[in-house]
Amino acid sequence: MNPKLPPGLSNVIAPFVGELSSVSDPAARGFSSDVAAVVEGDRGRFFIKGMRGGKRRRASLLREAAINPYAREFSPAVRWQAESDGWLVLGFEVLEDFRPSDLSPGSEDLPEVVSDINANNILLGQTEHWAKDCTAWRNANPRAIDAFATASIRQTARFAEHHPDKTWLKECLTTTEAWAEYRSLR
Repeated sequence: MNPKLPPGLSNVIAPFVGELSSVSDPAARGFSSDVAAVVEGDRGRFFIKGMRGGKRRRASLLREAAINPYAREFSPAVRWQAESDGWLVLGFEVLEDFRPSDLSPGSEDLPEVVSDINANNILLGQTEHWAKDCTAWRNANPRAIDAFATASIRQTARFAEHHPDKTWLKECLTTTEAWAEYRSLR
């Protein structure tokens, strides 16, 4: 058993990873999974996300696995899925030299993000300032955006409440509330 993994998890992933040689925790911001780590064994190196619990908690991970083949342009490939001893674990390819996009105002990454959104008709907007340039945003029903803002507040508040040690969630909640106030929803 590896001391960095919860009891029993090494056995669940062993058929895919083999004998573990290292475990690292790159997911300083993860909150929806019980485990998020890069594991390496004699069968390869994988980023894993694992969850224990009932159907409701695991549904998000199952959805992620189901849509992964259709989101290959934006997401590393799911290489395997393991379910045993109450665990559901997805094993993803590891992205080397990966840097998340900087979505802060004025970031040099924003034009590329907007281009990706337009090219793929998805909405990832952080602020209305730059989201207004996205085709999906311009074509969206304002009431749908309002509903999304309201739902985002509820979801972020719930996550922040369940993870009080994650200060970034509180910051997200403050930002989401400010956005809703800007839209005159609160």
